[in-house]
Amino acid sequence: MLEQELFMKWIDFFRVNKDSNLRLFCFHYAGGGASFYYPWAKHLPENIELAAIQLPGRETRFSEPLLKSMEAVINALFEEFKLLLDKPFVFFGHSVGALTCYELTRKLHDFSLKLPEHLIVSGCRAPHSPFRKKAIRSLPDAEFMSELMQYNGTPQVMLEHRELLELFLPIIRADFTISETYQYLEGNPFRCDITAINGREDSTVLQSDVQNWNLHTCLKFKRFTLPGDHFFIKSAQREVFDIISGIIEDVRRKHA
Repeated sequence: MLEQELFMKWIDFFRVNKDSNLRLFCFHYAGGGASFYYPWAKHLPENIELAAIQLPGRETRFSEPLLKSMEAVINALFEEFKLLLDKPFVFFGHSVGALTCYELTRKLHDFSLKLPEHLIVSGCRAPHSPFRKKAIRSLPDAEFMSELMQYNGTPQVMLEHRELLELFLPIIRADFTISETYQYLEGNPFRCDITAINGREDSTVLQSDVQNWNLHTCLKFKRFTLPGDHFFIKSAQREVFDIISGIIEDVRRKHA
């Protein structure tokens, strides 16, 4: 199993621990990549394995074609992920990453496979809630960037260098296409706990749409509202780590 984990295409392992009985899988936001979660290994409990999903077209998979639909992402990711069901696991996803980990959970459910012990969804509307923002994926570059500013997640260095911008715009557009064209198909609530986290000043998602995640579990639901905008996972990082660490310890005690 160790060799499989180290050489998987869709999943980057930042901490491998054969003695651990729990894995945390992180799903990146639009325009992001698996490397965003690499520093988290220093702040989360050491007795877990930490991994992040890597969509094609960025970072270590830059030469691969970008995907522009949730269905394409999940169908490909599922084939690799189902090899990693030998240990209990937890999902964390931010923004479109939250929808991605929800849909992967649904795929596992549909095939009667093991589900995550806990689904942590961050900065994202519940899947059945409508997409309420202006669709921006097809806007000209200047308008697209103007609309993107409200998310406050684009590095300043990218905005100041045209070459970098031209490199990353297709990636961001592809990820926004996944989010804006996402269609929820009604299904039964999952038998796994869900925790929803959002930023108090996040203008990109309604508070009620975050609360509506409670409809997607038949077990426990918790919600945390932290100070910050859409990228509170950077500005309120310590609080995010505390929430995740608490969940991890609860799951570990369950399987002790």
